Amino acid sequence: EAAALLSVGDDVAILTIDDLTGDGPEAPAAYDPEGVCLLQHSSGTTGLKKGVQLSYGAVMAQLDAYAAALELDGSETVVSWLPVYHDMGLIACTLLPTVKGLPLVSMDPFEWLVQPTSVLEEAAKAERSLAWLPNFAFNHLARHARRLRADTRLEGVRALIDCSEPCRLESFDAMLAAYGDRGLTAGQLQTCYATAETVFAATQSRIGEPVRRLTAVIDGGEKTLLSCGRTVEAVQVEVRGPDGRALPDGRIGEIHMSGPSLFDGYFRQPALSAERLKDGWYGSRDLGLMDGGELFVCGRLEDLIIVAGRNLYSHDIEAALGAIEGLKPGRAAAFGVANEGSGTEDLVVLAETISPVGADEAAKLAEAVRNGLSQTLLVTPRDVVVLDPDTLIKTTSGKTSRDENRRRYLAGDLRTWRRDDE
Repeated sequence: EAAALLSVGDDVAILTIDDLTGDGPEAPAAYDPEGVCLLQHSSGTTGLKKGVQLSYGAVMAQLDAYAAALELDGSETVVSWLPVYHDMGLIACTLLPTVKGLPLVSMDPFEWLVQPTSVLEEAAKAERSLAWLPNFAFNHLARHARRLRADTRLEGVRALIDCSEPCRLESFDAMLAAYGDRGLTAGQLQTCYATAETVFAATQSRIGEPVRRLTAVIDGGEKTLLSCGRTVEAVQVEVRGPDGRALPDGRIGEIHMSGPSLFDGYFRQPALSAERLKDGWYGSRDLGLMDGGELFVCGRLEDLIIVAGRNLYSHDIEAALGAIEGLKPGRAAAFGVANEGSGTEDLVVLAETISPVGADEAAKLAEAVRNGLSQTLLVTPRDVVVLDPDTLIKTTSGKTSRDENRRRYLAGDLRTWRRDDE
């Protein structure tokens, strides 16, 4: 049946699980559980790319624990457009269904970008489907809801799991508003906190139940966060303060993780490995808090911008720009630049336009950014740079690289609206 569904040529043999039993081909060779299974190269928004060393034992521990957290019973189908060089695409959407014997519907990422609702159409057709999506994909799907086929109903989708970026309640609300009339419910929108350093999932929300929301006091103001769920069996999570001690519920600190799915260190980077791995615990550089056994992620230490004593998160600033007409949603970078005179950081915002604009329009958009951030986040950027489309550098997984774009900004190496003929 599998061979009938795939056209791979005469030189490729497709083996089903049944072929690996009985008198079929030889069983897979034995492996050393402590041996390196793969290097998963981190492609986060900050810092140099790091080769995360994952052992066979760590990978298998993660897959078993995550399958238990998802309560898989073998009837599910995984639907994915994610590339396999991204840990979400590799672990959750390729290795998990392969090892657990689940059908996989795999789509080309570029085709998904052109027709985003195709992932929902395939998920609606599949049996008890599961799909993992970065947060920006929820926004992208909500914006293009009108393109969903008229006969598509979403009641049969088991879960759409938000992962790899801070999970935003605004994105969930947008999805429910866009697809509620197609049968989508709050219990189908789920969250996961995952890192390459723990192979994949550290926490997972309870499938079928609406994700819990928590209003926390952050830097003197209230902010509502989405729970990322409880820890999976293969991982322990602690939120620690600057002194390295675990913090009580409700206190924000750095997220640390431990367990049998923990990585073995960074490839050929012993100093970094020693800094991040201590006594069997990994310091993630992510900020979060625990409440009632659930993890709530606030942001990243590297993405934290402190302006005159106020803590701001880059992703919050970038998300706020999505409401400004003329700017390309999801194509912005916000970061801090030291101001030696004031002893604090200044906020700098880089934002791409939907199409190239002239000087007057660029100035209007820059002013709209300043006004918008002043009203929504009570902060005014020192500098707003309006850029032509496709100017910002992205990572291999499609995220905007704040570190590299910051470097280019400081070096004066950014192509703005000023075209060669002007």
